[in-house]
Amino acid sequence: MKVLIISHEKNLNGASLSLLSIIDWLYSFGYEFWIVTAYVEGPFVEALQKRNVHILFSDYVRWMGIKQGRFKWFVKKILWWLFGNRKNKLVVNKLIQVITENNIDLVYSNTRVVEIGAKCAAKAQIHHVWHFREFGEEDFNMYPLDSYKHHYNFIAKYAGTIVCNSNAVKSKFIDHLPYEMDIRTIYNGLEVPIIKNTHNCDKVIFLIAGRVSVAKGQHYALAAAKRLEEADIDSFELWIAGEDRGDYKAFNQLRKSCSLNVKILGYQKDMTHLREISDVELVCSEKEAFGRVTIEAMLAGNPVIGSDSGGTSELIEDGLNGFLYKPHNLDDLSNKMAYFISNHEEISRMGNYAMKSSHQKFTLENYVNSINDLFKELLQK
Repeated sequence: MKVLIISHEKNLNGASLSLLSIIDWLYSFGYEFWIVTAYVEGPFVEALQKRNVHILFSDYVRWMGIKQGRFKWFVKKILWWLFGNRKNKLVVNKLIQVITENNIDLVYSNTRVVEIGAKCAAKAQIHHVWHFREFGEEDFNMYPLDSYKHHYNFIAKYAGTIVCNSNAVKSKFIDHLPYEMDIRTIYNGLEVPIIKNTHNCDKVIFLIAGRVSVAKGQHYALAAAKRLEEADIDSFELWIAGEDRGDYKAFNQLRKSCSLNVKILGYQKDMTHLREISDVELVCSEKEAFGRVTIEAMLAGNPVIGSDSGGTSELIEDGLNGFLYKPHNLDDLSNKMAYFISNHEEISRMGNYAMKSSHQKFTLENYVNSINDLFKELLQK
């Protein structure tokens, strides 16, 4: 089977890592891939260059953008209509040639924020699978540069089959699309080395991982840690691992008053080692579409305290592999952290359950087989 893939990231974030897993596994099944990317360099392109795929560099424009001020947003919308939309039409025409010359069977878009895959598939009259890996507005502050009406009407008309990475994402689009469509939930799968975490717990180490941003909610973790200190609970440490671009005001203000219990680690390549020596992970995101970090933590045998929102609510079984806390409720979050500090044995019990259950539910094999079955089903139609 020949597949044209529309990618969207420069770095190796969750969506791109999941895409690489699909490419690696399906290549062994006899697939051939053409990957469209807007970037000529970066970690994602470097990863592609190590694989037996065709890389197509294409200067497309995203049809969704980040809102930053009313005037800037207005300018972005105007630029989209004057230039971006037209540029994408030219990109689509070039990709149609690639599809025709190589007898491409199917187009697969790895994100909602790029629409050219849907246009290509419609013009070439082949199947399109559109993978919605994000809410957009709720998790990345990304909004349609078109009107909402046009945005959802376009999806309804051209999407083909929509794959969502959680039921939470699926529910959002079922509610917004003008009529019923083929929308399915396929959870991401991960291949993570098994870690023997002993959880000695002289000091409980809480780890929060991910890029430092409002959406990931590191300021909630800092504020909860501060509450524990104010309650004279100091037998813990909070480790914050992730790229910090310095543009997160709430986080920067809080970390100035950090005590010795808080460690700002910055970007970390070796998360496996961090999980070997940490105990409990925090997921304080406003709204995760899925939560790759949540599954990585559980596969490593770490229970997770997560915000009861989005895909996180589907991954954490409250009291079994961790705890859910009420979003934005610092008392609830700090109380759940205090519970683990006072009950060290619960860390091992919940961590063991987390490891076993996640290895059953979220394997890479299950994930890729589900994608493969979908592709085959569509071609048989």
